[in-house]
Amino acid sequence: MSHKGKLNKLMRQVLALLDEEGMIDLETVTQEGTKVQAVASKHSLHGRRTLEQRLEMARQVVAELDRRAESDPGEDQRKEAARRRAAQDRLQRLEQALQELGRREAQAQEPERCEVRVSDSEPSARKMKHNDGGWSPSYNLQISTETKNRIIVGIRVSQQANDQQELIPALAMMKHLCGQKPRRVLADNGYASRENVEQMARGKTELVAPWKTEESRQAGVLAKHGRDKAFAPDKFVSRPGSGELLCPQGKRLSPVQQYKHHGQLKVLYEAQAADCRNCESRAQCCGAEPDGARQISRVIESPAMQAYLERMQRPETQTLYRRRKEVGEFPQLWMKGIWGWRRFSVRGLVKVGREAMWRGLAYNIQQWIRVSWKPQFA
Repeated sequence: MSHKGKLNKLMRQVLALLDEEGMIDLETVTQEGTKVQAVASKHSLHGRRTLEQRLEMARQVVAELDRRAESDPGEDQRKEAARRRAAQDRLQRLEQALQELGRREAQAQEPERCEVRVSDSEPSARKMKHNDGGWSPSYNLQISTETKNRIIVGIRVSQQANDQQELIPALAMMKHLCGQKPRRVLADNGYASRENVEQMARGKTELVAPWKTEESRQAGVLAKHGRDKAFAPDKFVSRPGSGELLCPQGKRLSPVQQYKHHGQLKVLYEAQAADCRNCESRAQCCGAEPDGARQISRVIESPAMQAYLERMQRPETQTLYRRRKEVGEFPQLWMKGIWGWRRFSVRGLVKVGREAMWRGLAYNIQQWIRVSWKPQFA
């Protein structure tokens, strides 16, 4: 069994013991992500040109060391072998860095592609922004915490800078460690997406996470098209009984087609060209698109999405959600505040995953002592 497999088995055994003592309740679990710095420094981040130059230099160093080993075998062989291993390790890391750079460039949008940077000493680390506003090579530590005694029931490390893609893997980790998934998950709005809502509903796990306001979702589109926020899509209201929308100036937009975009079924509404052409607010509404009529797209929400949006409006859901911060941030505050843990001590995604699991184990044992053992001796 691998080191990772043994660690996971140990965590399952600890969680089983805690469950026997009644310390774990998977009715409601919180999900939180926090950034932890990698061993690599921010000065190790480089673009393609620098990495290619350093890779060529590393190849020359390896070739020179090989040549010296063949031509002058009389040198201290142990020292020479150590130099060659170090040079080979350096060469391998640079090759991995260029491969990682290629993957990230393929994922980036065209304007951002030239800004992609990869660490030449730890390619798996990613440039991430921390709460203090600074940037550094880091990993995204995902922690799942049950709400009864704040026991960690899932912990894993990701390379993703945001949390949106981390909810479903977190559920899989909880199922792996605890043998079952929670009935409900509390998370912040960074986890709220239509895809997550749909997948959680199919798995019969209730998601409690605030949906981002339409104003915050539309800010980038408004800026791109030069439109005033008074004419944002959410300002166009449904006209009762007609299936049409009304713009802020009272003009009608009629549905013209249904289409799919990124897997979402949408309805496209369009105003009359004459209404837009003669409107006094045309510049604020149509912005950088002077010709034609204003169009608005609306998503046709699925039953799962409708149930989620309705659930988030209930007072009891809002009351429950208030516990998220208190419970979900407790483990990371314990690790960062009490332990002073701000940086991983090993390199690479596999090894930092092991370190995270060890810290999760240590945390759970400390909570076991704090909640169960210490009161008995007191």
